[in-house]
Amino acid sequence: MFYQNYNPTGNVLLSTFLAAVPILVLLYFIAIHPSRDATGKRHLGIAAPYAAFAGVIAAFLISCVAFHMPVVSAISAFALGTLSGFLGIIWIVVGAILAVGANAALAYFVFEVKWPVPSAVVVLGGWAAVSALTVATGLFSNRGICDHPPLAVLREET
Repeated sequence: MFYQNYNPTGNVLLSTFLAAVPILVLLYFIAIHPSRDATGKRHLGIAAPYAAFAGVIAAFLISCVAFHMPVVSAISAFALGTLSGFLGIIWIVVGAILAVGANAALAYFVFEVKWPVPSAVVVLGGWAAVSALTVATGLFSNRGICDHPPLAVLREET
């Protein structure tokens, strides 16, 4: 069992910076890294999947070297995080399909109105609003949890 040390360097600012390196690598490759397309035209940033891969490599290096995480645990954490991410995306898509289908069925069977298919702007706007609400709920419900050690938080919950 790997027990995470939140401050492996003994300096809170340095440990925080080390923990932020994978995100900084991801943002650098998405927005700043110079690249050329097939025609030779220069652009800033690379494709998101390649940038995400660079962030994953940075996360592996930081977690294994700086935070002394065993490689097997790092691979296991990556697999679990990937599967959890895909599960969330799948549920978002299924929820959107069910919501649009229920809306169409309600319009057709209850109100006897021919329901037009919504435009992509409406669907994407709704998705963005629901995603923003989900993120805001998560952020506001977790306030103060970082101020306490993990075991103290778990003991309060039981």
